[in-house]
Amino acid sequence: MFRQLSGREREAVRAAVRASPLLSQAAADRATATRFEEILGRHARPARFNAGEIVCRKGDYGGLLYFVLEGTLREVIADRDDLMSMADLPRLTTTQPRRSLWKFWKKQDEDDIVVVDTHVRQTLANVGEVLGRCETRCFEPASEQAGETIVGGLAALTRSPFPRTVFAETPVRLLAMHWRGMRDLIGLCEPVRRAVNAQCCADIIDLIRSDAFEAPALSLLSQDALAELVKSADFRFTGSGASEFTAVRQGEAIHEVFMVVSGFGRVRRESAGQRRSVGFVRRGDMFGLAALAAGGHGAQSATTLDFLGNVSALVLPAEATVEHCLPFLSDENIAAVDPASGVEAGVTRQPTRAELRNRSNEARLVDFLVDNAFVRGRQAMVIDQARCVGCDACVRACADTHAGVPRFVRAGPARGGFAVANACMHCEEAPCLVNCPTDAVFRKFSGEVVLSEMLCVGCGTCATACPYDNIRLVEMGRDVEQKESWLPVAVKCDLCFSQKAGPACVRACPHDAVARVDLTDHDLVPRLVNGVPLKALDTKGR
Repeated sequence: MFRQLSGREREAVRAAVRASPLLSQAAADRATATRFEEILGRHARPARFNAGEIVCRKGDYGGLLYFVLEGTLREVIADRDDLMSMADLPRLTTTQPRRSLWKFWKKQDEDDIVVVDTHVRQTLANVGEVLGRCETRCFEPASEQAGETIVGGLAALTRSPFPRTVFAETPVRLLAMHWRGMRDLIGLCEPVRRAVNAQCCADIIDLIRSDAFEAPALSLLSQDALAELVKSADFRFTGSGASEFTAVRQGEAIHEVFMVVSGFGRVRRESAGQRRSVGFVRRGDMFGLAALAAGGHGAQSATTLDFLGNVSALVLPAEATVEHCLPFLSDENIAAVDPASGVEAGVTRQPTRAELRNRSNEARLVDFLVDNAFVRGRQAMVIDQARCVGCDACVRACADTHAGVPRFVRAGPARGGFAVANACMHCEEAPCLVNCPTDAVFRKFSGEVVLSEMLCVGCGTCATACPYDNIRLVEMGRDVEQKESWLPVAVKCDLCFSQKAGPACVRACPHDAVARVDLTDHDLVPRLVNGVPLKALDTKGR
């Protein structure tokens, strides 16, 4: 969201709307004109980029999408020589005085969050070389023949990283829209919903074809089958805030198959009046595939799917899925992406007592992970309570590695003999990566979410965004311009990325009680229930 518009800025937004065929059509609807104007006033801004400037950078999390009004943008599709890597596009120099970074940030103004520019502008010095040596795609202003051109829509709406870098080939004029405003417009205007739906579906399929989006099932389809499947696909937002939204109920006929694009959900089953969780779905997972494979078109679901919070999904009709998708998938392929596959395949068999006991333990552990939203965590710090003696060797090792300030708190929620410490989990969909005014928080290509303390201005945006309280503000550095004052700095676990041996906390534990574990792994829960040692599940090694 932006601050309130000045009169001049308001007129610039109106001019941008007139230049956009889609938005001008939406503005002409008298029934929604007042609400439309309100959304634009809070969430839209005109933007200009000079030739060579980066609009969207691969790997960054941005909250804005852009309507192209004038000029030409280029999206880098294939970069064989790695010309557009993060190393070639450095962020602000770490020697720049931290006080001067405040010019990119303004304090909160009444009810509006004021972000002047969520990304520091960067310019390519080698535009000609990039165009000559990289495969690129052109984005030009909208026309009646070509339709609306929306850049960065999928990443902004799903709160995911930009899959590719987009830069201005010529000077461009854009209309920037915050993702919240775009979601409001989608619910308000049917033409906008249809345009965004078509663009997002096409973008998802394009990313699957280029292996830029991990979709284990759909990536096995032929090009023709994938093209036919997307013709009838729908891009849909479900759930709201922290609520739990039931997408499919147990016993209902499967009319649609869901592939999660962002967010997560719980898969549960009711039996003898009792509910138990059997798994969860996350980015790239599918629901409904196993039921169709077991019972064909018109099959009833043996489980219930609940989406938690804001979830976006690619929705595929059952008929198209049976015709164009299932012929390419084996039972193993389906089991890898649909957590209900085991239930669908074994509904008629009476489970043994040992199986019932394991199911009960697995259900409690799944509920613990889903209820606390831990299923986002790629590198969670998990502690085996049976082995931990409270010696704090892990805390001391972390403090010694990070200038005396430990980056985690050993306490945390626990279930089934395991505790998840208050340490950054380097989430698959990390909320802290969005809206940092100085790009101090970013994800390395190796996966770690890193916070540059030299770029941090202590605004607390990332700490507020983290739902786990895993980012803290501490006073640990003097301001270079006012040496008598201390500035707050955000600190978090960085997985000791600068140390080849891995996280110091894991290496320092004398009892093998600490491990960094991928909580998004569907096989994790049954392995823990079956007694696999925590050390064997460590993703960073020792």
